Amino acid sequence: GNISFTAAGTNYTVELAFEGTAYYYNKATADGLYRHYQTIAASVHIPVIIYNVPGRTGVDIPVSVYQKLSQIPNIAGVKEASTDISKIAKIRAVCPDFPIWSGNDDQTVPVMALGGSGVISVASNVIPKQIHELTQAALEGDFDLIILDLMLPGIDGYQVCREIRSKSATPIIMLSAKGEVFDKVLGLEL
Repeated sequence: GNISFTAAGTNYTVELAFEGTAYYYNKATADGLYRHYQTIAASVHIPVIIYNVPGRTGVDIPVSVYQKLSQIPNIAGVKEASTDISKIAKIRAVCPDFPIWSGNDDQTVPVMALGGSGVISVASNVIPKQIHELTQAALEGDFDLIILDLMLPGIDGYQVCREIRSKSATPIIMLSAKGEVFDKVLGLEL
C-alpha cells in the first residue's frame, strides 16, 4: 500500500511524498485518517504533503485531524481540494503555521487571501507563466494586481498594473457606474 510504496521510494532520489486520502469500502474515521498519515510520516524521512480531495475519495479530512497532523515534523502541509473556502480559515485558525496549498486552480486566490502558501496546480502545466505571476502577486499581498487582471479579459492586467505603478505610487482604476473599466487608465490606452 501507500506505506511500502512511499518507504521504497526513499531509496531513490525522492524529495517529497505526496499522499492522498485513503479510501476504502468503509470510510475512515477521523482517528483512522490521523493514524494513516502518522504511520506514513513515521515510515519515511522526507516531507509528506497530505492531499485532501473528498470529491474523488468520498472522505474529507476534518480540521481537527490537521491540527494533530501539523505537529508531526515531516508533514509539510496539505493540498486542500475540498472546495470549502471557510475550511481554509478554520485550518488557519487552529494551525497558523501549517502550509496550505490550493488543490483547485479556481480557488487559488481565495485560498491565498486566507493565508495559503500557493497552489499545486493542474493549469500550470498549460499556462505556467500566468499561474506563477498570479501566485507571486498573491504571495506579495498584491491582490489589486490580481483583481485588475481578472477585470480585463484579453488584456494582460499584470502588464497594465506594472505600467500604472511606474507612473504612480498608487494604482487608480476608474470604473463607470456599471462597473465597466474606462478606456484609459492614467493615460494608458486599454
